[in-house]
Amino acid sequence: MKRKNWLYAVLLIVMIILIAACAPRVVKERPAPGDDLFNRAESLFNKGDYYKAFDTYESYLAKYPEGIRAPAAMMKTGVILSVKGDYEAARTRYNMLLSRFPESPFVEDARISILVTWYNQKAYEKVLDYAQTIDDKTVSDDCVARKYAVVGDAYDAMGRPMDAAYVFISALRKVDKDNRSKILIKLDQVTSAMPPDSLQSLLSGIRDLDYRGYLTCLLGEKYMKREAYDRAVAVLSGFIDQFPENRYAEKARHLLGSIEKESLYDRYAVGCVLPLSGKYKVFGEQALNGIELAFREFLTAQTGREKRPAVRLAIRDSGSDKTQAVAAVKSLIEAERVAAIIGPLITSESAILEAQKRHVPIIALTQEQDIPAIGDYVFRNFLTPDMQVQALVDYTVETLGMSRFAVLYPDEAYGRVFAHKFWDYVIARDAEIVGFEAYNPRETDFAGPIRKLVGLYYDIPEELKPAITAYRESFMAPYDEEAPETPAEEPAAEEDRDEPQEKEEEETEKAVVDFDAIFVPDGPSNAGLILPQLAYYDIVDTLFVGTNLWHSDQLPKIAGRYAEGAVMPTGFWESSGYHTVQSFCRSYRDAYDAAPSFIPAVAYDSAVILFDIIADPDVRYRSSIRNRLGMLKDFPGVTGMTAFDETGEVHKKLPLLKIRRRQFESVTIIQQHQENNG
Repeated sequence: MKRKNWLYAVLLIVMIILIAACAPRVVKERPAPGDDLFNRAESLFNKGDYYKAFDTYESYLAKYPEGIRAPAAMMKTGVILSVKGDYEAARTRYNMLLSRFPESPFVEDARISILVTWYNQKAYEKVLDYAQTIDDKTVSDDCVARKYAVVGDAYDAMGRPMDAAYVFISALRKVDKDNRSKILIKLDQVTSAMPPDSLQSLLSGIRDLDYRGYLTCLLGEKYMKREAYDRAVAVLSGFIDQFPENRYAEKARHLLGSIEKESLYDRYAVGCVLPLSGKYKVFGEQALNGIELAFREFLTAQTGREKRPAVRLAIRDSGSDKTQAVAAVKSLIEAERVAAIIGPLITSESAILEAQKRHVPIIALTQEQDIPAIGDYVFRNFLTPDMQVQALVDYTVETLGMSRFAVLYPDEAYGRVFAHKFWDYVIARDAEIVGFEAYNPRETDFAGPIRKLVGLYYDIPEELKPAITAYRESFMAPYDEEAPETPAEEPAAEEDRDEPQEKEEEETEKAVVDFDAIFVPDGPSNAGLILPQLAYYDIVDTLFVGTNLWHSDQLPKIAGRYAEGAVMPTGFWESSGYHTVQSFCRSYRDAYDAAPSFIPAVAYDSAVILFDIIADPDVRYRSSIRNRLGMLKDFPGVTGMTAFDETGEVHKKLPLLKIRRRQFESVTIIQQHQENNG
């Protein structure tokens, strides 16, 4: 009840203000019959005792229906009814006043109040219809301003801010100086909520120079808030050039000065935050190698150019420490005034957040979850779980036509992330997960979870065994006829001759392998132990798929022939055959006498992307760098075709590899070879 009374009081105050705004100056009149009663009603009204005031006004109208105070009493009873939320009854009073006292000074108040009742009832179309009955030429400037204010608010409430703005601009042409300021407040409120594109459209239809100047500066400020400095400069400079003497030209010049002040930085400096000491030193050095190689190639390409951009590198050591990484980012921004940053490597959310707060574009080299969500200046260029899983599911479902999958994953962060993402992508492709088991990554015997996958872990009810046996025989018959053999041209390795021990005689149940492929998101050591154990439990002629960690010589070495045919994605493959990759590999080997891997390759790509952007003379602001990164599509990097989406997340088309005769080969090349050979 208290809340309702409070709302009534607020509405009443608004109504009183509205009435006062429109009411003409009343000359003091001589006492009239019923003045004592009317004055008592006024006193109650002014004290806020609206219920007693209403009854007293009613008593006056009953005794003096044609009295000199009757129009005022009708107006006040209408206001009180409006405050009570009885808008229908309020309109009845206002219309009664209009019909019985058409010459009253309260007529304008009553007509505007009718508009307000429709607005309060959210009957916005009624507001627009009734407003047309109020002729601007026959009412005061105050009421013209009031009318357009309510109509504009109605359009805005209807989700039509452009129409609201046009209404307010139209009102500015019709009202006096005092009311213009009130309408400008309304115009500012509605245009402040408009996106720049809408404001630009509105501006194009304005001919009055004052309004153009006002809206131009407002548009410039909006672009500045979004750090779209290029657009802000264009719109403000264009106005100054066209109307140098306009009273808003000085404000436009001031805004241009603010842009120059806010955007001071070394436009050709690229910063790097990498772990050049500490436990991740080896990875930091590899990344730096890739960046410096890109830098040298960029400088070589610029040789002989008349206007060669003075691009430079500024390098800071994160020390494999989060606190030091934050300090490194601050140093690059404050001391080096860099245009953008590459890094950190591995992960350091605090350091990335620091770059975002300073509005410095940063390309992070990490697969940590949700990094791009930190802000609009944050981009990620790395191998993510999503892109790996997507590549595997696309291949197995679309190319191979598989529809049933099992997942055997290590019960730790890496395994859980990949396992659940694989599940999501499989379901999204209208395929099935028919087995989902975790294992302890510190164990070497994975029999328990494997047995669960194939229905051997729990005792099988006697009545179900015949059905399961029949299913197994029909499912496995094509595979049981001919067991896989080691290719004749390659003798089995020593470790391959150590066949798994014979199964215990008492185990008579047969494995139920009802999946086409099994996903094992683990490193090569564990995967190398798991693949033979899968075969031991009759999981044969099933496709084994894993993550990029499987792209290691350890996997075929440990698993032997059981790794044959396994498929995995990779972020970088030296033998891909693409010219850009081969050129990078040659340059890297010449420079560092070592074979490149994914980390130097992705750092190289990140540097090439940034060097190309900042070398463009049209890129004058950090926000422009951010915008260019956000528009990057199909960049032919050595780590694959690369693009950033609207969130700053990287998208790459990853190559898939398959193990054949203990070597890694391209799935695509294998398919092409098979097609060519019929």
